[in-house]
Amino acid sequence: MASKFDPDDLQKIREAIPIESVVSDYVSLQRKGSSLMGLCPFHDEKTASFSVTPVRNMWHCFGCGEGGDTIDFVQRIEGLTFPEAVEFLAAKAGITMHYVEGAAITKDRVEPGTRQRLLECNQVAQDFFVSQLVSPGAERARNFIEGRAFTSQDAALFGMGYAPPGWNNLTDYLRSKGFTEQEIVTVGLGKPGQRGIYDVFRDRVMWPIKDPAGAILGFGGRRLDDSDPQVPKYINTPESPIYHKSSVLYGLDLARPNIGKERRCVIVEGYTDVMAAHLSGITTAVATCGTAFTEDHAKQIRRFIGTSADSASSLKLPGGLPPRGGEVIFTFDGDAAGQAAALKAFRTDQDFASQAFVAVADDGLDPCDLRMQRGPGAVRDLIESRRPLFDFVLKTLIAKYDLESPAARIEAMRAAAPVVAEIRDKALRTEYVKQLSGWLGANFRDTWYAVNDAWKQLRSQQRGGAGFDGSSRSGPGGPGIASRGSGNGANPGNMTGEASGGNTQIFPQTRLDPAVDTDPIWRVERDVLIAALQFPGLAAQTAFDTLDPQSFTQPTLRAIFEVVAAIGGTEEYQRLTEAAQTAGEPNPGSLALNRWAAAVKAQAGPVLVGALTNLATRPAPLYETGQSDQQTRAAAESWVQNAVESMERKGLNAKIASLKAQLRRLDSDSPEKPEVFAKLIDLENRMRELNPEF
Repeated sequence: MASKFDPDDLQKIREAIPIESVVSDYVSLQRKGSSLMGLCPFHDEKTASFSVTPVRNMWHCFGCGEGGDTIDFVQRIEGLTFPEAVEFLAAKAGITMHYVEGAAITKDRVEPGTRQRLLECNQVAQDFFVSQLVSPGAERARNFIEGRAFTSQDAALFGMGYAPPGWNNLTDYLRSKGFTEQEIVTVGLGKPGQRGIYDVFRDRVMWPIKDPAGAILGFGGRRLDDSDPQVPKYINTPESPIYHKSSVLYGLDLARPNIGKERRCVIVEGYTDVMAAHLSGITTAVATCGTAFTEDHAKQIRRFIGTSADSASSLKLPGGLPPRGGEVIFTFDGDAAGQAAALKAFRTDQDFASQAFVAVADDGLDPCDLRMQRGPGAVRDLIESRRPLFDFVLKTLIAKYDLESPAARIEAMRAAAPVVAEIRDKALRTEYVKQLSGWLGANFRDTWYAVNDAWKQLRSQQRGGAGFDGSSRSGPGGPGIASRGSGNGANPGNMTGEASGGNTQIFPQTRLDPAVDTDPIWRVERDVLIAALQFPGLAAQTAFDTLDPQSFTQPTLRAIFEVVAAIGGTEEYQRLTEAAQTAGEPNPGSLALNRWAAAVKAQAGPVLVGALTNLATRPAPLYETGQSDQQTRAAAESWVQNAVESMERKGLNAKIASLKAQLRRLDSDSPEKPEVFAKLIDLENRMRELNPEF
């Protein structure tokens, strides 16, 4: 006959442990009248509908309809059978369970292989590891701990231990305590070999990984011998019935009460970082265990933080938007792996991401190294230097581009636009369109269009069909701004040689884009080249040769300017003229112009000849019927000077906008700020020389 628990023992369990003390290990609860409310752990929700009634020792979710008593809750949250849930609570309450078989009541019995047995196996292993840390053979382990500025008391607080070298130290010990080989293997402490099972953890510093209630689910171990790079530096307990790496967080048992109080959780990258953070006063720190941050982690943390409207932080998102539901702060490294982790966290859960922040030390130090080198205050300062996750992801992305170059700024915009488009909150997305345009020094409308295009493509992919609205361009998330380029054939957002899909091919075309004649910015670039190609002598008296090639945003026009610069610019025309005069050549000016034009044509090659000829033969807008040669020359001098100055102003405007964008991207205490500000002042002074009204 199957055994059953003594009903009196079951009643003792229900009465001994207040339901709120069990539930609060998994959910942040807040008083609402006679009940406690929180986010339901059994379905994803943003508004609290999970209710706990202490006087009845019951729970109920008004969202999904689930409910029950303490044992029911533990069954659901831990995925346990009824006997396992009873054993779990009995251990927590210190109650000895008895079983009924027929009319007899037997003493306490825990079935082999059950959850409670696996947890007990881990606890016995933990006692073994802790005892080994003070053994004579653990000197290297103790040196490791002391070398990271931790004391023996610190190690004891976090349950640190030592797994000695050898193949059977732990497994033999566990067998002597009555655990079967199958249990030892199932819990991840042993592996089967040719001569039986052997220890998984050998010659490693050990950390216990616990659930929110303090039960040991698994372990993490760090090697002490770094001579063999083939041996993994860190290993963790493999997946088991009680250990799931995608949902466990190291340090959660210590951090959980403070996460609810401060409505803040700090995510660090390692066990020693958790220790350093807690010992520095950041008592809400946890770490993932050998895996990236997952959606399960996010949901768990959100439950602990709760849903109170009162944020523990005064930090604001762009546009004055407050973080919703507290703060989650990541201390990612500034390297590529950290950046990838940040992007993954960004895409984990949008509501979670909107309350997430990133703290990165200037020199890339993690919290453990920071505490060792600069003390606990530096760790606290690091956390307080946090910035919104969205900011970090976007700034990291655009930092890969040379934002001094107009073409690179366009590329950066196109790279960042899909990320901004992923922000589902329309108001927040609009704010980041403004932020991105400011960081890039770009026109808001252009940024808006780029994000909108990415948004439409994203929605199309999600729906597996046509674009979101199938209509003309509009602002991200819906109608708002009329389409560009309608009616005149202009296409300033899609430059010649660039594919509409955003794959840039900055390759000059043999013909000029018709938009060159209609777009006011490109007309400035066109006219300065007409001036140089048709009047090189007059252009040589201006600042033409000192113009920045990156000031030309139309690829074909920029390529032609670079061709002229490659042969020596208009200064080369002057040299050829002087050489012809010295040689006594008749008509030295015409001869020099022919030779200079031939050099330009040869340098251009066949690809650019069509566009070059177009500019060299196009009538300059300066001739009038009936004017004298002197009047024509005066008009030409004025037109060339104006064309070059207009181009110089255009380039200065772009550089000024770029420097202002750089200042926006820099932190307030950045050492680069004075130098950038000085460059900005110099450029603005030059702009005032060209345009006193600037």
